[in-house]
Amino acid sequence: MRRCGLSLLALFAALLGTSAATAQPQPSRFYRPNPDDPSLGVLREIFGNLVDFVAGNGTAASLADNNTVMAAGFAVFCTGVLTLGLIFVAYTTIIGVVNTAHDGEFLGKRMSSVWIPMRTAVGSALLLPVAGGFCALQIVVMWLAVQGIGLANTAWTAMLSQVEQTGMVGRPNILSARP
Repeated sequence: MRRCGLSLLALFAALLGTSAATAQPQPSRFYRPNPDDPSLGVLREIFGNLVDFVAGNGTAASLADNNTVMAAGFAVFCTGVLTLGLIFVAYTTIIGVVNTAHDGEFLGKRMSSVWIPMRTAVGSALLLPVAGGFCALQIVVMWLAVQGIGLANTAWTAMLSQVEQTGMVGRPNILSARP
């Protein structure tokens, strides 16, 4: 399991580094989509100003007055999830203290003394509401979606420029034709 986590982390770092390694010049913020992209328009209808904030076209002040239905619902939902997360943190702390007292070593013999506190702290921090009713983890997921839209736009532009240069989508494969 530990190797799988490290492999996924290395794959994620490699994928993030690919925008700098390509031969074509890339925008400074990975794959930035066009502000008038129809995909962003659909996301704006659902999530409001969060999309512009994540895409780099809006400010944090505009995110604060996000008045969509999803923002209002997620504000309540994230509070409930954060409450459950805090109950989990309290449970982990109490069990860690009891196991420390029972086994004589930090967090006991069954719990990892490094990863349990780190996962608990990072998981709880990602559930904290940031702005506009959304938590940090939801903003990270929205950033990934916007990057996917930007990547698709960049790939489509590269394909269209290739068609523009060659005048065809693919090379014809006629066996008896001259080159």
